[in-house]
Amino acid sequence: MTPSGYRSPLRGPNSVDYDAIKKNAFHDQSVLIVNINDTKLPWQDRELLKVIGERLYGKKPARAQDGRKQE
Repeated sequence: MTPSGYRSPLRGPNSVDYDAIKKNAFHDQSVLIVNINDTKLPWQDRELLKVIGERLYGKKPARAQDGRKQE
């Protein structure tokens, strides 16, 4: 039996509830964290978010066919 405050280093890390983090960020700080490839969103919404992101932060750099950034 282990004390309630003790956590064995052999145990795996606790899982993180990313949806709860995103929800709290939106409710508490008006920050929206969205993956523009999230299939839960309709195509039109993903495209709108992409346009907004590009307006705020610029277009993504082009990638070569092997996945590396082109310079």
